Amino acid sequence: MPRWLTAATLAALLCAACLALAAPERKAKPMVQVNGKPALVLGLYENPTDDARLKEAVDAGFNLIQCAAKPEALDRVAATGARAWVNLGADLDLSADGPARRTRLQATVNSLKSHPALLIWEAPDEALWNCSYGPAGTLEETVYPAMHRAADGQGDPAPWKARISRVADLESRGLTDKAQAERQAFWSAIGQADPAPGVRTDTAFKASDAMAAGMAAGAAAVRSLDPAHPVWFNHAPRNSLRSLKVFGKAADAVGCDIYPVPFNMANGHSDLLDTTAASVGAYTDRMRAGAPGKLCFMVLQGFGWIDINPAPEKVKDDRIGRRPTWQETRFMAYDALLHGADALMWWGTAYAFDKKEDGTKDLNTALWRDLLRIARELRALEPLLVAPAAAPGPKLTLEENPSSHDGAGLVSTLRQAGGKSLLIVANERGTGRAFTVSGLPPALEGKMLYRLGTTESVTVRSGGFRDGVRGWDVHVYATSRDLEP
Repeated sequence: MPRWLTAATLAALLCAACLALAAPERKAKPMVQVNGKPALVLGLYENPTDDARLKEAVDAGFNLIQCAAKPEALDRVAATGARAWVNLGADLDLSADGPARRTRLQATVNSLKSHPALLIWEAPDEALWNCSYGPAGTLEETVYPAMHRAADGQGDPAPWKARISRVADLESRGLTDKAQAERQAFWSAIGQADPAPGVRTDTAFKASDAMAAGMAAGAAAVRSLDPAHPVWFNHAPRNSLRSLKVFGKAADAVGCDIYPVPFNMANGHSDLLDTTAASVGAYTDRMRAGAPGKLCFMVLQGFGWIDINPAPEKVKDDRIGRRPTWQETRFMAYDALLHGADALMWWGTAYAFDKKEDGTKDLNTALWRDLLRIARELRALEPLLVAPAAAPGPKLTLEENPSSHDGAGLVSTLRQAGGKSLLIVANERGTGRAFTVSGLPPALEGKMLYRLGTTESVTVRSGGFRDGVRGWDVHVYATSRDLEP
């Protein structure tokens, strides 16, 4: 049994009758509440088929596992002391095929709502983004090739292909309504029917709003049957804030998946100007802005892009698509928490494997061990991570630096509970920074703060101390080394 999982905690986790998970009034630092108490939720998309691997994850501190909508799948997770979340799929969207979807939705909810392992319902993954991404991809893969084939049958195809280029140009400039009109004119001019009239990017917002209404109806249907478990909407790291707010109204919890490592144009996962690891915190802010007062669940990177999109043989640079390092994994977790995430999930571990000499998969990668390590670290800090942030918090002053970042880039929080104090400082820039902390509580004066995970410590003098932090790194200071895993 892991250190954090006491007998009392395990009993509480397995008590379905008294389970209540809710979003408390958002103050300084809300978290998920289980049995009326704040709890740190660490989730894993992978549901290992190997019992030993599942136990390893739960023992390290993961306490939420994605499960298929089957009682036996939840039974298996419950046996480990962890909880489960279930994706309701397209049945949650009642904007189309409503009666059939509602019937299936009700059957799923009724079959699982009383299961002691169930903690969260999830909406279809990245549904909002797919309202625009799906049609755009179909244009590239299907519609444009069809237009070119039609042009080739028109004698001299050059003028017709110029019109196709015109459609693509208008699309690329965001003039989707004009692109649609040009496309219709093309098919009319050659006397053929558009083979994919329903594939349109100019109606993406109309489609997303209709889907949001359908999911709001679906979420309401779920709540009428099961008010105890929240409905979580996970988004892609895209989308307008207006659309996020429309979807956010229907959700109990929101979040997005953000996989920024390595910081190059090869992964293209984020469309923020800052695509570094700090985009995790920026998207946490964005998700919260899209659903004010709702819980925020962030999905972090548990794979390397090369694991799911193998690079051509000519690509020899292992930095293209590589897996996150320990420092990056740790930074992204804390960056999400510092920006207000209420739960952390990791996706992709099932795809991040090395090949053994006999050709079988070796899932015990350095990244997997790093994820177990960060889970143990965060679980050990749980009593303080779920405590409210001190207000006002300490002040951080950065020293002059040769970089272009000037005085920006550090984020921090101070938590106190059970007679212990925890100060977290994260550097969201790529260059190391010297800094001074001031404004710490008088009770810390003269106290030693241990930098967890290292042999270093600082002593609070005149309400603060001086230190330095590497780029994209985190310092965790505590009044006791008992908070180390």
